[in-house]
Amino acid sequence: MEIILGLALLLYSPFFFDWMERKTRARFQMRFGPKYNTAFGFFQPVFDFLKLMGKRRNTPSNVEPYFELLPFVRLCVLLSAFTVWFIPFSYSVFVVVAVLMVDSMVVWMMGYAQRNRYALVGSARNLLQKISFEIPLFILLITPGITDGDFNIIHNFNPLLVFGFFIVVFVALAELELIPFDAPHAGEEIVAGWATEYSGPLLAFTNYTSNLKFAFLSLAIATLYFGPGFFWLKAVVVGFVLALLNAAFARYRITDVVSVCWRVFVPLSILQMVIVWMS
Repeated sequence: MEIILGLALLLYSPFFFDWMERKTRARFQMRFGPKYNTAFGFFQPVFDFLKLMGKRRNTPSNVEPYFELLPFVRLCVLLSAFTVWFIPFSYSVFVVVAVLMVDSMVVWMMGYAQRNRYALVGSARNLLQKISFEIPLFILLITPGITDGDFNIIHNFNPLLVFGFFIVVFVALAELELIPFDAPHAGEEIVAGWATEYSGPLLAFTNYTSNLKFAFLSLAIATLYFGPGFFWLKAVVVGFVLALLNAAFARYRITDVVSVCWRVFVPLSILQMVIVWMS
């Protein structure tokens, strides 16, 4: 029964985190956000998904043969990564890091497969941003394990990691391509970036997978920095912080994104690791 409940929460989590992000951003900007289709618009993301599933799929004639397969490859990669919570084991944090790296490569391939200029620019921006920010993200994800030599995804709370938490949430914004690090799909510049040519059911699963990554990274940060127990509740708190930061900032240019990564986040992440190691 617990496994069934966990799977149900897992499959619905992208819709919930999408609703929370939209609702938080709306209230921050003095709007209502989703308010129809059940109380507080709670199931609005589900209706949006079903609406896209019923839309016509328009596929350009010059796309690569694997164009339609990639959204499902990305979905399977992220779903498989949740096994580190169902079956915890030592060094599971490296599975999280590997999944994030594979996800970045699949997104780049999604942009390349479209043979569209906007998609190619978006996928190139995505790869440049991820290569930069996955260095401090990797450091911050393995830092909790330095204290006891156990690199399990689930760790006890350590007060020394509070500073690291404030760093990792900003780095997570870049990994999730949320404002201020949303240059890879900046709508005013490159239409929808690496997802430009995806429509109908393919766009529905693309959006669903992006929100699944939001839930995945929130859960990873919560269990690494705030200890075991009440996993999803802590993940919601982390997701709420990410949604607040997403609403509070304006977009950086891609050149500024890379610069702030190497000048600010890489040194701060190394500093956090050194503090934990010396303690």
